[in-house]
Amino acid sequence: MLHLQLKRSAVACNVYVSAGLPQYADVLMRLLLETQDQCCRINSRMRQEKNHAVIMLVHAFSDGPYDRSSFHIAGTPHLVADVASRLAKNAIQTLEQEKLTSLCDMSGGVTAHPTVGLVDHVSVLPLPGTDKHHDQGGINQNFGLVASTTSETGKVARQIGDALEVLGVDVLYYGNAHPSQKPLADVRRESTQFFNTSNTHKQDKGKATVGAPEFFTENYNIRLRPGTPKKIAHSLTKHVRERDGGLRFVEALTLPYSQERYEVACNLLNTDVTSMRDIEARLKTWEHAAGDWIETSYRVGTTVQMNLDALAGAQTKMGEESYNQLVRERFHSKIME
Repeated sequence: MLHLQLKRSAVACNVYVSAGLPQYADVLMRLLLETQDQCCRINSRMRQEKNHAVIMLVHAFSDGPYDRSSFHIAGTPHLVADVASRLAKNAIQTLEQEKLTSLCDMSGGVTAHPTVGLVDHVSVLPLPGTDKHHDQGGINQNFGLVASTTSETGKVARQIGDALEVLGVDVLYYGNAHPSQKPLADVRRESTQFFNTSNTHKQDKGKATVGAPEFFTENYNIRLRPGTPKKIAHSLTKHVRERDGGLRFVEALTLPYSQERYEVACNLLNTDVTSMRDIEARLKTWEHAAGDWIETSYRVGTTVQMNLDALAGAQTKMGEESYNQLVRERFHSKIME
């Protein structure tokens, strides 16, 4: 059992890979399994040493129409830096060596998600203390964490960026990893072609935006029905995002999706101010005025509580194995959709 009574901090880390089609299933599953194995070996050693450090692969997600996947890690800061660095480097080396990524065939229903490289984004997120997010079901009993700091998340992001730079990746820092805390959107707009990208950089190392937001960021997508005009989709984007008078701490982008559909991809930069429920309420007001254009909406990635629960579950080998099996099954199912 991991002895976590002495409180330590933890951070979360999302690694975004420019590959998500079923043809990449073997590579993506290998990345997941290797990462889980590394986490298990570390946690086993921590248990033997009665160390309080812990690391988990909390979630993995693959989106075939976007040809994009993400791996979500949480744990003690220095362990997250090591595991995320290895995952990102392995993804780049494997995809580049085997030349598995290629220009998407638009006629086949695959639409490029904006990207600037094989691993185009790594985000290191703060996690709060468990006293602020106590699970009522009891899973977090006897499990204690103090809130991570901006200096910790920034340091982890810089360590991961250093590892990518060794491979020749052009790393662009943002947030608490940037000297002047420049936001991700500004870095993408000023230093990349992210907002008007083609698939060109899906075949090479390219660039990578690596950073640490001030708050834990959640991602939420809204998919519109086939045949929805782009101007309708863009009106929804403007309705929800802060810079057009929408919800505070919400960024949103209109993206083409498969089968002549659009999605509105939202970043919730501070869920203590604007949560997923606030987005859903905003959608209802838009639908009332614009009509029944929304097909579905869904969360992408993790929440604070998901990360805390995963780390609490890793207190025992049995809990860790059970959680890992669930992550594997869900990821494989998603890849093969």
